[in-house]
Amino acid sequence: MSKDVELNEVNGHKNGSGNDDGERRYSEGGEYVTVFTSGKEGAGHYNGSHAFGMDHEGDDTEYILDDQDEDLGLLDWDQYARIRRKRCCGLECPDLATLAPLWWYKLPKTRRRQFSVILPSLAFVLLLAIIVSFTFSSKKEGGAAGSGVDSLCDWDSYVLPTHFKPLHYDVDIQVEWKDPYKVDGKVEVYFAPENEYIDKGTERMETAVEDSNKLTRCLVLHAGANLDVGAIGFVMTDGGKMGEKRRRYNEEKEQLVIEFEKPISPSQLHHVTLTYSYPLVESMRGFYRSNYKDSKNVTHMLASTQMEAADARRAFPCFDQPNMKADFDFTIRVLRPKASATRDPDDFQVLFNTPLREGGYSRRYDGAVSVDEYVFEPTPTMSTYLVAFVMGDLVQLTDYVDNGRVTVSVWGTPEHADDLSDALNSCVKILPAYEKLFGIPFPLKKLDLVAIPSFEAGAMENWGLITYRESSLLVNKDDASDFDILWATTTVAHELAHMWFGNLVTMDWWNDLFLNEGFAEYIQYIGVSVAKPEYGADELFPVLTLQNALVADSYDSSHPLHVPYEETLSSIEIDGLFDGITYDKGASVIRMLRSYMSGGKSMSSDHLLDRDPFIRGVSTYLNEYKYHNANSSQFWHALDKNANIDDFNVLKSIKSWISRPNYPLVRVSWKEKPDGNNYGTLGLSQVPFQKTGVQSCSSADPNSVWWVPFAYNTKDKSGVVGVLDECTSNGNSEVALQSQDDFVLVNAGQSGFYRVNYPQDM
Repeated sequence: MSKDVELNEVNGHKNGSGNDDGERRYSEGGEYVTVFTSGKEGAGHYNGSHAFGMDHEGDDTEYILDDQDEDLGLLDWDQYARIRRKRCCGLECPDLATLAPLWWYKLPKTRRRQFSVILPSLAFVLLLAIIVSFTFSSKKEGGAAGSGVDSLCDWDSYVLPTHFKPLHYDVDIQVEWKDPYKVDGKVEVYFAPENEYIDKGTERMETAVEDSNKLTRCLVLHAGANLDVGAIGFVMTDGGKMGEKRRRYNEEKEQLVIEFEKPISPSQLHHVTLTYSYPLVESMRGFYRSNYKDSKNVTHMLASTQMEAADARRAFPCFDQPNMKADFDFTIRVLRPKASATRDPDDFQVLFNTPLREGGYSRRYDGAVSVDEYVFEPTPTMSTYLVAFVMGDLVQLTDYVDNGRVTVSVWGTPEHADDLSDALNSCVKILPAYEKLFGIPFPLKKLDLVAIPSFEAGAMENWGLITYRESSLLVNKDDASDFDILWATTTVAHELAHMWFGNLVTMDWWNDLFLNEGFAEYIQYIGVSVAKPEYGADELFPVLTLQNALVADSYDSSHPLHVPYEETLSSIEIDGLFDGITYDKGASVIRMLRSYMSGGKSMSSDHLLDRDPFIRGVSTYLNEYKYHNANSSQFWHALDKNANIDDFNVLKSIKSWISRPNYPLVRVSWKEKPDGNNYGTLGLSQVPFQKTGVQSCSSADPNSVWWVPFAYNTKDKSGVVGVLDECTSNGNSEVALQSQDDFVLVNAGQSGFYRVNYPQDM
């Protein structure tokens, strides 16, 4: 027994009982443990010297204290140490070292000794690992243990974090209009307070609400590799100021990571100020200059912007994503030689998305330099890729919509002063037609259309300041062909459609680019029909758009309209989406859907401006998400609410057209061939089509079946409609001929996005 048990026994406190076999049982807290003693007489009368293996006169029994592996009957002294008591601060309390559970004492003593060495070592190693891991994690996260710091300092994604939501930009730009053509700027970005971290258009901001409540050490925004960013400062919501601790630039992702002096909550940051500079070069990206020669071979300079898709960051540091909308206040100063600024006439102009503020223009002289300052009205809430400014020698032609509610001007270089009228006439007709079609007035006071001598794209839909390649806007009455006129009118109509679809409501991310470009590609034909009905634009769609889409989408290398998000993160991936699939197939699928929802009426030019179920759905979508972002599912849902067609779900039906590439071939084949009793019955079926040949269709493979709305004409009927949503024909997709000279023409008017194959003996 342990020493404590011996003392209890000597003092008469033994509460055990014995038996003839030398077995004693001791009660301990209601539990009984068994101790074996020698079977000799008097063996139960021991003293402490026996317990420690000492010889004692009158007792030759020796207890072996060293436990043996299998000798579980030996006295286990440690087990009874649990009842030892110590005094702590004058009170009796247990020895914390003796509070092991009972099962511990059922182990052999050598095993316990082994564990007594191993377990503390393991515990030490585990504790050390935890400390090291936590220290590393704290360092990585930029804060100490338990601080709740969410670090952005190691951010390495193409997509910006949602911790900070920009609300407003104050941008000040100064341009040297002479060699070395330098741009100096300052931008102040103001952030949404905590209670404004809600965006009705997307689920993305749910994450932003959570992120805004975390502490972070860094701010991440975009800055082009051409920018030399200077001083950076922060102002808190309480008016306090903070500087940067350090900065890091990710050249691949064009992101500037700025570390605060101490961790802050995003909702504490009022605004950040950055100064920057860059050379004004001929790059046709961001803010760039272009040199052109007039008819007298004199070189002139003009500077313009091209921000889409991801080049606003090359003009000023910003949160350069479509789903980070804000409004913008711009001040632009231009430093020109005094001799140039005082010439007569001086056609130098500076244009922005919005008109000048009242009294917003001023001039002062600094020696031989003229400093012209232009302060513009704030923009509506919009994405960074829609910001635009143009400067150079420009002349204009102006007209008005709705008695001056909107001022429309077409601009070009002075030598093109006579080539502006056609675009202006088209614009002032198309703009009010779109307002009526969508049920939403154009929200800006002015709309400028500017022809740029050096312009990479055909045109760019900057809100209130649309920029064009000269050949896409200017029409010379003396030598322009009908196609030149049609092309210029079509481009004007396309960009005007973006004022609502793309600008007012913007896709949440670039993987839904077809919502912008496909829709504008379709609506442009409505605009041309309004501006120049003599061209029959509604009948030109199959030739100019549909056939191009059928060719582009017939390759195995094609891509779906709704591209997976993870495949559209880098600038290169985003730029690759501006292709015939996004534009032409997107327009063709939208046109097919409208035709089905309108019962085929929208295929007629007389009904293009009807507010049919499709257009009412578009209007619902625009009104619900105006000045916000939305994704394609929200667009389909808005259409579905206005469809009013039994057993028809827009999203379910359209999914096969947007989620995978290619399209079907609709086969017309004999179900029953003509004989003496009937004129024959034809059936429709579908198979996947590619340029290399048709594939197999299987109802078990959903990727081989499309929802195919079809229409056909016969000798006596026209516009018969139905849906083929299986591989083979059913009762709804069978046509019984009524006479010997009867016929079937499937996809009359080519409203459907598919090819048709007929049997050779028809």
